[in-house]
Amino acid sequence: MDSPTDYVQFVEQSLKYHKKKYGDRFTVFTLDSLGALYSLMEDQQGMRKKMFYFFKTLRDLNLMSFMVMERSPGMPSDLLGNEGFLVDGIIEMGLDRSRGKLARYLRVEKMRACEHSMERHTIEVSEGGMTVLGPMLS
Repeated sequence: MDSPTDYVQFVEQSLKYHKKKYGDRFTVFTLDSLGALYSLMEDQQGMRKKMFYFFKTLRDLNLMSFMVMERSPGMPSDLLGNEGFLVDGIIEMGLDRSRGKLARYLRVEKMRACEHSMERHTIEVSEGGMTVLGPMLS
């Protein structure tokens, strides 16, 4: 019987290949989503250690990395591998339903080695991109 595919290792090998091929032009990596990656993993034993080395690989390759991770409001920033403790930053994006209408927001929950506001900031998304409009009014 074939052994299960280790998708974390597969992604790491792919990253190393692309870094070797493109060198310093390969600077950004996005994984959408961490939950989807985990759902493919048959063996989830030792996930904290595996994720520690995965994030170390991203840093060693000098990649700015974005991990998309769905979670319920107010819930911890981890799924299986205590990711919230391993990442350098956590940016929460969501919808605020107060004040009678929906408003998109962005909040920097964690950014290692940086002082930052913990407030929600209203954002506007358009064809031209995303604009931070300022702190949400209470």
